[in-house]
Amino acid sequence: MLDDLANTLTAMRNSSPPEKFSCPRLRFTTVDGANFRYICQERPAWTNHLGWLRHITVSHFTDDVHQLDLNDVGEFLHKLSEIEFLKFVDVDSDFDPDHPPIQTLLYIRHLELENLSNRLYIDFFHNRQLYRLNTLSVKNCRLDGRLVFPLTFDTLNLEGVHDNEHLHYLLQRWNFYTASFTNCPGFNNPILNTLGAAEENSLYTSNLEKSRTSS
Repeated sequence: MLDDLANTLTAMRNSSPPEKFSCPRLRFTTVDGANFRYICQERPAWTNHLGWLRHITVSHFTDDVHQLDLNDVGEFLHKLSEIEFLKFVDVDSDFDPDHPPIQTLLYIRHLELENLSNRLYIDFFHNRQLYRLNTLSVKNCRLDGRLVFPLTFDTLNLEGVHDNEHLHYLLQRWNFYTASFTNCPGFNNPILNTLGAAEENSLYTSNLEKSRTSS
């Protein structure tokens, strides 16, 4: 038995080193925030060959040790040819006054944001130009309508918008065809007035759905 072990160790020493990790055919990935931060900031060699990657989910990141810099995130996502689905859940980010946000063009078809900090949400939209965006889903994120910005897409899904968000101001700058509101006290009379207005820059939508789920 010792002879077998010795022969195995000898063979291991004489064998060629393993090839570097690569996953050029990767299409779906789910990663926690800490590992996503590492990918975006350190950019290991295998991330240079992700031309097939289409679905990304990033979840659960706090700033206890490190923070997630959206400039790094934007640069990483910009290098991907096109993202069919991108989702952030319970993620926070870093805002370094010495490194102001960089404008970035992102190719994303479906974007989901859930339980994000207010500043991350604002920074993401104000400084990322979303190209070919089809669906935007926002759940339990603060939407401060006083900080307006233009956005164009087909379908809007909002859930958990509070009644103090000034949502009608924000929606006046968004162009979409279908909207759904679930458990949204922020869907109130000003929203309805905006829907029915014929004024320029008023909210236009061809399909509207409002629902409330039981607890």
